[in-house]
Amino acid sequence: MDGTAAVHEADQILAGLPDRISDVIKPFARQSPDHPALVQGDVTWTYAELAARVADTVAILKLYEIRPGDRVMIISENSLALVALILAVSEIDAWSVVVNPRLSAREVDLIREHSGARRVLYTIEVSDAARRTRNVTTPRLPCSVGWERSASGRSTARPCQSRSRWIGRAGQRRSSIPRARRAIPRA
Repeated sequence: MDGTAAVHEADQILAGLPDRISDVIKPFARQSPDHPALVQGDVTWTYAELAARVADTVAILKLYEIRPGDRVMIISENSLALVALILAVSEIDAWSVVVNPRLSAREVDLIREHSGARRVLYTIEVSDAARRTRNVTTPRLPCSVGWERSASGRSTARPCQSRSRWIGRAGQRRSSIPRARRAIPRA
């Protein structure tokens, strides 16, 4: 295959992809709403439930003034909550920066600084490691998102209580990393 044919084939493949990752579940939610979409332990979300949780999470993220083009750092272990957050961030046309909560506070601070994330989300209700990371990273940003389970077993997203919704805005962050070490070039 020559270069021109490869470029043409790549263009055809790209043209068939959805505009955003959150669009991937929409046809399944319409055509097979009761079909299992995600399973974690004894919890199963159907496509309809996943779409509803993504919509709920979008509403919460908008409360935190997350807007198109923002980078949103998500500190979470693999979980249903992480999937809902990634899809909701995509639905807003923002970018997810997924970080393992087992990284050191210094590593998390460096990734946050380098990525330019406007908000940091911790899945503290589903991840002890995310809770521990939130407690040691600087600053302690208020944008924690929790998932609580009702008596019926349905998990719903909810914002956790915050000290101030303005902490963590671009230009107001403080870091424990010395200034000389924070000079990471941005792409």
